[in-house]
Amino acid sequence: MMQAQEPYAVLSNDNTTLTFYYDNYKADRNGLDIGPFDDATKYRDLWDSHAGDITTVVFDDSFADCTTLTSTASWFKNFHKLTSIVGISNLKTDNVTSMLWRHNLRREPH
Repeated sequence: MMQAQEPYAVLSNDNTTLTFYYDNYKADRNGLDIGPFDDATKYRDLWDSHAGDITTVVFDDSFADCTTLTSTASWFKNFHKLTSIVGISNLKTDNVTSMLWRHNLRREPH
């Protein structure tokens, strides 16, 4: 039985390129969850430890079919060396309600 398509990201072997896909090959590619991140710990376990190395983000053509995104929060946090985004037109944000970037994702009382 074929798995359902899902959005995910893959970090290149040299940790410099993060590619977003929407297909049913997440397990085959050792894909990473893309959120929504409601817990800062979950995010740190993904590509955050390599954020300072990433120079390129790619939105694969398959990602254009992903219309279920509700959050892109923390996706590019600490990408200080990012110089290139390829395929940005494949990122559909019509349903995205959060693009937050902060170190602590929990609200602190004022």
